[in-house]
Formats: sequence, C-alpha cells, structure tokens
Amino acid sequence: MSTNIPAITKHAQGFEIANHTYDHKPTSDLPDAKVAWEVRRTNAALQKITGQKPTLMRPPYAARTQRTDKVVGTNGLAVVVWNNPPEDWVAGHNTAAVITKLTVQRASRDSILLMHDIHLWTVDAAAPTIDTLQKQGYTLVTVSQLLGSTKPGKLYPAA
Repeated sequence: MSTNIPAITKHAQGFEIANHTYDHKPTSDLPDAKVAWEVRRTNAALQKITGQKPTLMRPPYAARTQRTDKVVGTNGLAVVVWNNPPEDWVAGHNTAAVITKLTVQRASRDSILLMHDIHLWTVDAAAPTIDTLQKQGYTLVTVSQLLGSTKPGKLYPAA
C-alpha cells in the first residue's frame, strides 16, 4: 500500500484537509512573521489543490503557544491538537498490531486521533483500528464534525 497519499486524493475521498505548515517546523520556535508565512503559503497551496481554504491548523509536534495561536488565528484558522496518539514515531511502535492496540486502548468519547500516513505500519493499522472502534460503538467523524463551529486562533480541544 502506498503511503503519503496526495491531498487532492484525500480531499476527493472525503477526508478533511487542514493546514500543517509548509516546512513542518515547530511553530513555537518561529517568529510571528515566519509562522504567518508558513500558514499563508500552505493555505494558498491547499486552496489551489482542493478549491477550499482550510479552517483548521495542526501545528507540527503540537509545538504551539498562545502567541502562535494568535498568529494562526489572524490567518483565519483554529488550532487543533490531538488527544489520542498511538505514537507511531516511537521506537517499538512500528507494527500495525501495536498501533491498533494503543489507539483502541486510548480511545474515548471526543478523541482526536493522530496517525501518520507516512508510516506503512500506521497505514496497515487503519482498517483494523477503524473496525475495532466501530465494533465498540464509536462513530468516526472529521475534526470539523466533532468540533462544530470553531473560532480562529482558539485551541481545540481546550487545554
């Protein structure tokens, strides 16, 4: 199975596409002007690809501050971080079985999952994870469906 599926394909499949910055650097380490550039450049690219401007931004590594949230907000985006990571980047978490187990164990109402499609083991874990969560009664939705209306610059879920 191929990883790193293009945004246009994901968009066409019904995935929600959000801003994740252009260079994938921790926004908390960047000056305001660079954060704004990262957000604007990515918004422009995503709008060109999908025909829609994103409304959400997930900062790389969840590295954010109130300062960077404000900059993101002035560019029209709410800030979203996860609350259920199977930590697919951690040594020892590199099999589909481990990713499925950790994601299901950590699942709760209103979980925002973080799963990277750049890791083959995470891609392979997607179907069994979804099946197991659905059998447990969970309904999977997009972040916007979960959160409803969001406010630019506000952090979700609330810290």
